[in-house]
Parts: sequence; structure tokens; C-alpha cells
Amino acid sequence: LKADWTYSDYANSWIAGANQLLESGCTTVADIECVPELIPEVWRSTPMRVHTFHELISVRGRQTPRAQVAEAVANFTNNPNPNGGVGLSPHAPYSTSSELRDEATRAANENSWCLCMHIAESEAEDQMFRNSSGEMFDWLARNNRSMADCGQSPVKLLHKSGMLSDHTIAVHCNELDSEDIELIARTKTHVVHCPQSHAYFGHNPFPLKELQNAGVNISLGTDSLASTKAPTSGLKPRLNLFDEVKQFAKANPNTPPQQISEMVTINSATALGHGDELGQVVTNAHADFITIPHSTNGDPYEALLEHEGLGSSVMINGRWIYAPLIG
Repeated sequence: LKADWTYSDYANSWIAGANQLLESGCTTVADIECVPELIPEVWRSTPMRVHTFHELISVRGRQTPRAQVAEAVANFTNNPNPNGGVGLSPHAPYSTSSELRDEATRAANENSWCLCMHIAESEAEDQMFRNSSGEMFDWLARNNRSMADCGQSPVKLLHKSGMLSDHTIAVHCNELDSEDIELIARTKTHVVHCPQSHAYFGHNPFPLKELQNAGVNISLGTDSLASTKAPTSGLKPRLNLFDEVKQFAKANPNTPPQQISEMVTINSATALGHGDELGQVVTNAHADFITIPHSTNGDPYEALLEHEGLGSSVMINGRWIYAPLIG
């Protein structure tokens, strides 16, 4: 569907998504950018801090892996982000070659950038890598992807190539065994769980307790509108972290509200390398706040779970950006 989109279509869509996040209380977003031509103009279109990850895919790619990564590095070098950070996002183990992953890891290390990757999301991906079989394996083999990296879990594959580290954000991580979890924990790799996307596809249960017991830093994310259902009938799907919080709380009713709050604040800031600047009220942190209505005697963390995510006030860097409640 996107093949027929124009540059303006992409730009308008980007701005609309950014506005949805801002109006629902986000001050900082980690954005995986598949249309790098939008940079740097879209950065100036929102007051949010945008940490942009340049998406890299090698299946059916027209450029060599080295050329793809070099282009991404040049784009960020020539267009420094004035109000956020940058990084690289090899899309997923199945959609990238070993050469592309190696090039991205090298460039990220040289520039002290974060890496972000969708990892171990589905049973199909798990079967492809662990068993060298299944529909995904057959489809990618037909599309001339080298399947020599199969025969192990995606997590083990990435660990062997040096991709797992405290500068790496692993999105999804639904299909993990105990050895995978140990590797993620030992390398201090960060994990982002996307509750609504997870529910949309009906994935196997997210290994929350196992990751928590191993000491892994876990955050919540929105993923994509392509895998998000509308909150109620008659409405369109929306990028809204409050909706993600509700979905997570529904699937994990024994998780304390304060812990869930930390998964969309301090944990997320830590994953981006800004744990001392974002996500908490501490000396020298950025003055980022949101307001939500709640009972005077109510638990503010429970209020977070109950809030519908509309009409909140947002302050970024000490300036009210979106403030319908305070005029």
C-alpha cells in the first residue's frame, strides 16, 4: 500500500503520528525511521524529543549492506539531531543479512549510537532460525536470502555477532528460552514489549516474569498502527501509550501499578541511555511533566492505569506544549 505514497503522504503521516503521541502525554519518542528523506524536516515539526533509528533491511535490497550503513551514517552526520538522539535499526534477524548486521554494529560502536531491532517476535521466526524450516524460511529462501545463519535462536545468533549490549534495544522478545534470557540479561540488553501489537497477533505469552527475575530492563512501546486495534468501535487506531499500559495491565494483573509506570518512564529513559535526564524527577533532569485528573485520595499510579490518555497536559523542557486542562 505504501508503494504509491508520495513524500508528502509520508511527511503528513509522520506528523499525525507524532501529534497523537504528544497529545497522549509523550515527551520523548524512539522512532524507527523507514523514510530517512524526512530527516531533518520532521524533527522540527514536533516539540517532542525524537530519538531516530534509521531502519535497515537487506532482503530485496538494492544497495550493498556497506553502502546502506554508510548512507545512514552520512545522513546523521550531515544532519545532527538538535533535540534527541540517533541510532541504527537493522529491522529484524530474518530481514537482514549477517553482513548488514555486522556493518550496523560496527558503525553504532564507532559513533556511540544505540541499536534497535525486532527480535524473536513470532513462532514463524523462531521456527525459521531454530529449525531451519517453516513458511518464513521457505519464503525468504525463495527470495534469495542466505539461510546459513539458521540453526540457532535469533538471540544466540545476535549474541555471536556482538549485537547484544547495553546499547541495544530488543523489541518484542516473545519467543525466548532460558539460555536466550540469560544472554539478554548478561549483556544488559534492553527489552521493549508492545502489548497491543502482541495481542493483535495473538503471540505466545510474553515471558515477563522470567525476564524480570533475570534483572532485564523492560519498557513498553506502541509498535505500529498497522498492528493496533481501535480502542472502541467506530474510532480509528491510535498511537497512545496509555492504551498500551491498559493492555499490559489487563494481561498482567499482578504487576503493581508503580512498576508499570516505571516501564513507560525511567525504564524507557534508561534504554535510550538517558536514565539520569528523563523519566524521573531528579536534580538536573529535564523538566518534563504530564498532568492527568485523579482523585485527591487516589493512588496516582492507579490513576495512570485508568486514564484514557486524552486531555492530559504536557510540559517539555519547562514549557507547556499541550495544555487544555490549564488553559
